[in-house]
Amino acid sequence: MKLKESNFNHEEENFNKAIGIPADLIVLCRERIFFTHFAHSLQADELFPNRDDAPKEYKTVRGDLQATLNMISDPLEYDFTLLNFMPYHRLAQEAYSRYSHSKDIDDDDSMSKEERIKHELVKLVTKLHALKESMHEDEEDEDDDDYEDNSLSLKSVINRIKLVKETKYNFHKYMTAMGHPITRNYNDVDDLLNDLFK
Repeated sequence: MKLKESNFNHEEENFNKAIGIPADLIVLCRERIFFTHFAHSLQADELFPNRDDAPKEYKTVRGDLQATLNMISDPLEYDFTLLNFMPYHRLAQEAYSRYSHSKDIDDDDSMSKEERIKHELVKLVTKLHALKESMHEDEEDEDDDDYEDNSLSLKSVINRIKLVKETKYNFHKYMTAMGHPITRNYNDVDDLLNDLFK
């Protein structure tokens, strides 16, 4: 455990700064958790007509955690990912659930006009709620904006799902598309093999 060896700064107000976590590592850990859950969920839905037939590691929290941890070689990133896995994973699950539900409704031609209007109203109310939350978050905590992105809305997390598909399940391309290219030397076997067999 790398964090066990750290000296915490008890004078620092920001928790992540106090335990010595660099800002880029926070983003990397969060995005790995999102990416893994979305990639597994999308593959389970796209490759298997019945989601129940998909391998367990594509459908469970343990499977997502194992895949996330297998992508990590840095001990500090490993520790920080373990510390933050469940809150980000829950957000990813909620986002994918809404994405999947919305997609099912959009693809359903048998819905009545009234049901479609209700669905659109629910989407509008959700957007208004997200806007209200983001305005409230902007007013709070302006000092930490340089250090980490606290403005995670459900909509922004749902947009990441489409990005996973657009980058063809490649984590390095996903991070670059997010505006956070990986500058550290991380080993990603999948990306290495994909580049090798182009």
